[in-house]
Amino acid sequence: MVRVKIDQKTGGSLFVVEPNQSLSRERLLLTFGLIATTCFAIAFAFAAKGFWPVLPFAGLEVALVGYGFYYTYNRCSTIEVIRLSEDILYIEKGRFRPEQQHKFITAWVRIRHQLGIGHYPSRLLIGSHGKEIEVGAELTEDDRKSLATQLKHQLAVYRRH
Repeated sequence: MVRVKIDQKTGGSLFVVEPNQSLSRERLLLTFGLIATTCFAIAFAFAAKGFWPVLPFAGLEVALVGYGFYYTYNRCSTIEVIRLSEDILYIEKGRFRPEQQHKFITAWVRIRHQLGIGHYPSRLLIGSHGKEIEVGAELTEDDRKSLATQLKHQLAVYRRH
């Protein structure tokens, strides 16, 4: 998903790129709670009938499902912020705070939408002077094309000034 904001005061553009999330954090915790409750209820029912070795495996199962949910949620929390002004283009990537920061001079920036081959998705590359950064890797093909078009349009607007 791409959100675009254009600041009327400074004339700068802000593109916020984040992957689509099917569940919010609250719904994810609720889903995990329901899965864990069901699993432990069944395990305790078997343990009450004398099949107590089921309990450690139920605990392991819940731990693995919990780790899977945790890993997926953290992976889907990646946000890329592209700030474009007349002079500088900033790209910040991170999960809950900027972990990577890149800076390019707007006059030299080149935006390249590299088409995918076979089952490989396309890539959107922003760079200058031999350094390129991929953005929008988590986006769908249509969203990536739209982002490339919007970035190229805004870049052309700033270059005309």
